[in-house]
Amino acid sequence: MRGGIDAVVAPIGGWWAGRALTEVDEDDWDAAFVRLATTHLAVARAALPRLGDDGTYTVVVGQSARWPVPGSGLVSMEQAAVLMMQRVLAAEVGARVRVHALVLGPVRTRHVAGEPGWVGADEVGAVAAALTAGALAQSGEVTLDDADDARRFLAEQGTLAGAGRPR
Repeated sequence: MRGGIDAVVAPIGGWWAGRALTEVDEDDWDAAFVRLATTHLAVARAALPRLGDDGTYTVVVGQSARWPVPGSGLVSMEQAAVLMMQRVLAAEVGARVRVHALVLGPVRTRHVAGEPGWVGADEVGAVAAALTAGALAQSGEVTLDDADDARRFLAEQGTLAGAGRPR
């Protein structure tokens, strides 16, 4: 290996919907909870020991980590587990590296036009880059409920919106 890893951003997962928790079967549980949470942990286990001093590990979760979503309870539960994983990892690694959670509201992408107020994928990338560059001196959470939150965060960091690099 030529060197360590400086930063990891882990946007692992997707969306699941369709059943109340009391209707969830074993296949749903395995696919929407166990596999995704296990994948997050596997990536963290592989990457964190290889991060250089002052490296950054960022998990990306949705607002469903904090708010129950009827009919999508498995996503809410899995995202809450990943958010807690970030908190535990941050406590375990101490100050050597920074472990962040990027908590997102609805996101506009090239596949989902969404609403004008939703945070854009480019803004998510710019915020992730700012976190990697040291926007937070310690492990923590950044919540982007909407595009205004992303713009505020980037303005506070002196980051060019959409460019993903500090000025």
